[in-house]
Amino acid sequence: MSYLKLRRNIIVIILGVVLLLLSILHIYNFYDRRELLYNTSIEKLLMMTKMIRKIEKQQFRLYKGRVHNLQNDESFTKLITSKDTTNLALFMEQLKQNYLHLTPALQHLHLYDTNKKLIIDLDTIDENRFHEISSESLLLVQSAKTHHPIQGYIQANETHFYTTFVFPIYHQQQIIAYISFGINPDDTYKIASKAGRYRYALLLHNHLVSNNDKQLFEKFNITQKFLMQYANKNKLLHLHDRYYIFQQYDISSHIQPNFAQVVFAKDVTNYVQEMLHTLLLAILFSASLLGISLVIVYILIGRLIKKLIQDEHELAFKQQQLQMITDSSDNLITLFEDGQLIMANTTFLHFFEFKNLEAFQSQSAPLYTLFQDETKLLNPEMLTTDKEWVAHIHALQTHYVVSCTSHKKTHYFEIQTNHISSKKESYSVIFVEITDMYKKSQHNQYMAHHDQLTGIYNRQSFNEMILELMKTDTALLLFDLDFFKKVNDTYGHQVGDEVLKTFVKRISSKIRKGDIFARWGGEEFVLVLQSTPHKRVMQIAEELRGTIEATPFETAGTITCSIGVSFYQDGEGHTQWFERVDEALYKAKENGRNRVEIL
Repeated sequence: MSYLKLRRNIIVIILGVVLLLLSILHIYNFYDRRELLYNTSIEKLLMMTKMIRKIEKQQFRLYKGRVHNLQNDESFTKLITSKDTTNLALFMEQLKQNYLHLTPALQHLHLYDTNKKLIIDLDTIDENRFHEISSESLLLVQSAKTHHPIQGYIQANETHFYTTFVFPIYHQQQIIAYISFGINPDDTYKIASKAGRYRYALLLHNHLVSNNDKQLFEKFNITQKFLMQYANKNKLLHLHDRYYIFQQYDISSHIQPNFAQVVFAKDVTNYVQEMLHTLLLAILFSASLLGISLVIVYILIGRLIKKLIQDEHELAFKQQQLQMITDSSDNLITLFEDGQLIMANTTFLHFFEFKNLEAFQSQSAPLYTLFQDETKLLNPEMLTTDKEWVAHIHALQTHYVVSCTSHKKTHYFEIQTNHISSKKESYSVIFVEITDMYKKSQHNQYMAHHDQLTGIYNRQSFNEMILELMKTDTALLLFDLDFFKKVNDTYGHQVGDEVLKTFVKRISSKIRKGDIFARWGGEEFVLVLQSTPHKRVMQIAEELRGTIEATPFETAGTITCSIGVSFYQDGEGHTQWFERVDEALYKAKENGRNRVEIL
C-alpha cells in the first residue's frame, strides 16, 4: 500500500472513529441527563410519600384524640351499654355532622359491638357498598386481637375506598364497642401531587377510581400491566407532543399488602426539549471542530509520510550494517517475532550447517528441540513452541544454560534474551558459547560437594542435606573403622586410602539409591536411612557390619567397623541427634568394637 493510500485510509478511519465517539458521547450524555431527570423525580416521589404518611399520621392522631374525648363522655358510653340504638343513632349522626364541619374528608362513621356486629352505619355512599363490611371486618379482627387502634383501608364498591381508622371504645378498662372512621384519600393525594406538580390517579384492583386528569390516564390505559412496564422505570412516554414520566406508590398496610396504588404522572416536556436542543448544539459544534481537526491532521500526516520515506531508506541501510555486525560475531545471534525465527547470523547458520535462514526454517525442527536444558529450570511439559520457550527463558531473569551437539562435539551455551518490542513479542536471543568454562565449573561444583578420595558426599554437603531429613522415621548410622590408625602406621597412608575406598564401595553396593552416604571425616562415615522401620534399620546395620567383616581388604587383610544408630526424635536439633549417635558409636567401641549399638 502506498503512503498516499495510507493517508487517505487514516483520514477515513479517524473520521469514522471520531464520529462514533461523538455519537456515543452524546447518546451517553442524553441518557445521563435523563437519568438525572429520573433521580430528581424519584426524590420528589420520596418527598410526596413522606408527606402522605405524615398527613395520615396527623389524621390518625386527630381521630385518636376524638375517640379519647368520646370515651370520657358518660352519655355516649351509657348509650352503648344500655343498647339504646335509637338515641345512639341520633348521637352518632350529630357527632358525624360536627366532625364533617371540621374535617370534610370524613366519609363514613361505623359503630360495632364487642362481637364486631354493626350497630350504627353512617355513610355518604348509599349504593353498592358490597365490599365495605367484609373489608372492615379484617381491621376489626386485628384491633380486637391486639386491643389497640389500627389503620387500614376498606373498599366500599368498585369506585370508592377509604383510609380507615378503627378504635376500641373502653369503659371502666373494658372494651364496650369499636368505632370506625372512613376518610376519603383523595384530599391527601391532591395535596401531595400539587406539591410536586404531578397529575395523580388512584388505582383499585386494576380500576381507576379517582384522578385529576381523566383524559391523560384513560389515554395511557393505566393498569397493573402498565405499571409493571413503565412506573419507576425511567421511561419517557409520548402523548400529543408531550412527554411524561410515571411513578407508582403502593397503598398498603401490614395486613393489606398492595391494597391499591397511587399513580403520579409528571410532565417533563420542557426538560426533554431542552436536552434535545442541547444535543443538537453539541453535535453542530463537534462537527465544526471535527472539520478543522481533519484539515490539521491531513497536513500533519503529509509531513509525517515524507519523514517516514526518509526513515525507511535510513532503516534499510542500518539493517545492512547490523547484519554485517552480527555476521562477524562468534556468538549465535537470532531474532524472534511472535515465536517465529526471522533473522539469524552467519555463525548460527554455519553451526547448524544451513546455507540460509529459509533452508533452516523449512528443514529444521523447532529450535527449542535442538537444545538440552542443563540448568533444569523449565518444565518440558510447558514447552510446545519456540514462542513459549523464548518467553519462559526471558521470564527467568537468570543465567540459562543449554547444550547442543554439532560436528560430533557437545557445545554449551548461555542464552541471553532481550525484549525488543511487546507489540509483536519480539526478542533477540543470543547463544554465547561457554563450553570450556561450563565443564570446568561443573567439575569444581562436583568437587565442592564430594569427597575427593571416595567420591561420596563430603561433610559440608551432608550438613546441608540433613536439615531436610529430620523426620521421626529417619535413622542416622555413624561408622568408624576399628583400629584404622594401626593400618596407616603399619602399611602406610596409601594402603589406608585403599581401605577407605574399598569400604565405601562395599557399603554403597548394599544401600538403597535414595539413602544418603557421606564421609564425616578420617575413618568416620555417616548414613541416613529414610522411611525405614526401627527393626529393619537394625537388620541393615548388622548386615553392613557383617559385609565389612567378610570383605578381604588387599594388604590390610580383615577390617571391622563399629556402628552407632540413632532415630530422630521430634523437637530436637540436628546437633542433639548427632550427639546421641556419637554416644552410641562410643558405646559400640567400649563394648568390644565390631558391633552395632543404638541410642
